[in-house]
Amino acid sequence: MNRKVNILYYLSALYIGLIPLEAITVTEGMSYGRLVFYALAAISLLDLKNSFQVTADMKHIKILFVFMAYAAFTTLWSIDMARTFDQLAKLVQYMMITLVATNHAQNWKRLRGYMLAYCLGCLYIGYLSLTNYDPQAYLRDDEAGNPNENAFMINYAIVFLFIILNKDSMKNWMKCIFYGCIMLFSFFIFILGSRNGFIMLIITFITFLYSSVFRRFNFRNVIISIALIVGLYYMFQTLPETLIDRFLGISNSIDDNDFGGRGDIWDLTLAYLPNAGLKLIFGCGWGTFVQFFGQMTGRYQGAHNFFLTVLTTVGIIGFIIVLYYLKTLYNYLKKMISGKDKSLFIYYLLIILPLVSMMTTNWESRKWWFVISIFIFLLYKNERKGMLQCR
Repeated sequence: MNRKVNILYYLSALYIGLIPLEAITVTEGMSYGRLVFYALAAISLLDLKNSFQVTADMKHIKILFVFMAYAAFTTLWSIDMARTFDQLAKLVQYMMITLVATNHAQNWKRLRGYMLAYCLGCLYIGYLSLTNYDPQAYLRDDEAGNPNENAFMINYAIVFLFIILNKDSMKNWMKCIFYGCIMLFSFFIFILGSRNGFIMLIITFITFLYSSVFRRFNFRNVIISIALIVGLYYMFQTLPETLIDRFLGISNSIDDNDFGGRGDIWDLTLAYLPNAGLKLIFGCGWGTFVQFFGQMTGRYQGAHNFFLTVLTTVGIIGFIIVLYYLKTLYNYLKKMISGKDKSLFIYYLLIILPLVSMMTTNWESRKWWFVISIFIFLLYKNERKGMLQCR
């Protein structure tokens, strides 16, 4: 049994490490991630009790089951039943990996392994972005994936590195390597040209400064913070003018209600929903926003907003379920941080960054909104057990 448990843990870690690669690999055929998932699913079926148990404290898992049940129910009136079934199959896959990965990493050492595996995957997409980097333009080749999605994933990796650095057991030379990786990942975000990623990076470093300096003021933290700020400023100044202008023009895009061309999609959808009748309550079928928007405008486009997609496809009912799920994840963090070392405040980024990304990215077909619960819940559970001995 222990051998099965270890194999499932390593397969889960490998799958998590491949998540960034899967996001930039658009293929209907076989991929490394799919191979690992099939192996993980097959072996987990031999260990059902340990792999798929839902304990009393896994409130978020129960909420996700409720959402999946309701999303399946929407097939009855879906405007594209085949599309809804396809998206439901993905939800089943996401739930399976979430349960298996959660049940096989019940201590800090294994959770840290997940984080490091994910960071290694982000290192690859950063490298791929660098090889496709064009100093004269911010747009990337399709081969490098979506810049906004890549920027979110790399930002999340930075948060993981900050969390691991919050451990006392790390030697100074190892901490230097981690801070170096943080600066390298920050550079990757800069060259992606993602304004959403730039905003998330600023939020990440402001939160780090707040938790590290203002709450735990000492000379070492001041020096580290100054070094990181100077490094970020230097990297920003070395960017080509096209990228600098793009980042500095974020406020203009907000004022114009443009949001990179998304504002028009949001306005048209929000204008239609009040007149949608029962669709506003029950939705038009999970995963069918593109078809819905196409019928409405003749333009087959995604919403580029997870919340708007949820409201449209599963209605107010599904929207409330999703909000309750996100609120539950926030509550895990709040209970973990409240009354404890304020350096843990940086853990809030584990929910803040997804919320920022959800505002401008199509999350409904991505596994991230399930997978983030693995890290948040396991941090919460280990903190309750006293396994996270932070400084």
